[in-house]
Amino acid sequence: MRKEDFPEIAPFEIPGQAKKPVVQNECSDFTPAKNALDAMAQLYHHMDYDCLQYASTNNLELLGVPVLTYKMIGGGNYGKVDELVDEYPGKFYITQYINGKDDILYNIRIKISKKFFDAGGNLFDARIFPLDFPPTEERHNIAYIIAEPPESKFNLLDFWGDYAANSLYRWRKKNAEIEVVSSDAPGGERFTLFFLF
Repeated sequence: MRKEDFPEIAPFEIPGQAKKPVVQNECSDFTPAKNALDAMAQLYHHMDYDCLQYASTNNLELLGVPVLTYKMIGGGNYGKVDELVDEYPGKFYITQYINGKDDILYNIRIKISKKFFDAGGNLFDARIFPLDFPPTEERHNIAYIIAEPPESKFNLLDFWGDYAANSLYRWRKKNAEIEVVSSDAPGGERFTLFFLF
């Protein structure tokens, strides 16, 4: 299948994963995402709510895309669960990383599906970002323990539409920070919402 032929979102049940009930809180107003940009915008508008930082209360499933939960196992490693969505026919899915002892999240990521990656797709394939994000400013991310990709440089956006490949963008609200890495390489783009402790 060509990358142009992929639906943004497709029905999919993650094998062995039970559906979580909706918890009524500030995170219960998520709506089914139209595409990855819409999911990013909704996460941005909820990033300073306490409910988003807990797997049991963040209601991410209301976005209508598969949500995988990574739990930390011994030695600081995470069990591999992405294979559970290898057959997902949509463009993107969401992962959340928790420490394994409770359901506090370290981060939330939006990733492209294996099938879309194999077709040469990318997270920001249309070369646009969410329209209602404010201008970004450079901030040191204390939660990002891995070195920033050397090919990416920080790029200040005065308004969305100034897409620049191989650039790094950050936004912070309270104890949460969004980082976007853009790239021309298929699968090289990232959207991560970090929770800072």
